[in-house]
Amino acid sequence: MSVEKKLIEKIKSFSHIDLLESISILALSVEGQVLGHLGKKLSHNKMQSMGALLVGLWQASDTLTDLIENKDDEDLKLSFQSSSSGYYLLSPGHNNPKVFWAFIFEGVINPGKIKVLSQKLRDHMDEVVYLSGNAGNESVELFNNVTDEEMDKLFSFAGV
Repeated sequence: MSVEKKLIEKIKSFSHIDLLESISILALSVEGQVLGHLGKKLSHNKMQSMGALLVGLWQASDTLTDLIENKDDEDLKLSFQSSSSGYYLLSPGHNNPKVFWAFIFEGVINPGKIKVLSQKLRDHMDEVVYLSGNAGNESVELFNNVTDEEMDKLFSFAGV
């Protein structure tokens, strides 16, 4: 089942589904790819651009926080907003360590409500694993038990 289909199935059981009428929700890979979209429609180009820019902004902010002493990595958030429009980006959840959640809103009366509900939605959606396979936390060895002699033979054709 595709990521977007999993998202749509899971969102049906979220108690505040009316939230989707006024905002766009993007599930983003750590590379900035849009894995799925819920809520208010965005053009494909706008959605892909926003995904890449938001994850890039997250990575830049994360690098900047490395300069802060005593930083707390617990449940990080990134936001930029006016009194009625902006975006809110949540760190990946436990079950989906490679999926960021972006909430984009325009013309909203109470952006604070979106922040509260977005965390609940991310936790609700995290009950399902969207990207299976290696979650990126484990190292993968391509070759096990390669000896120095085998490495020498591998590069012997180049005269090394």
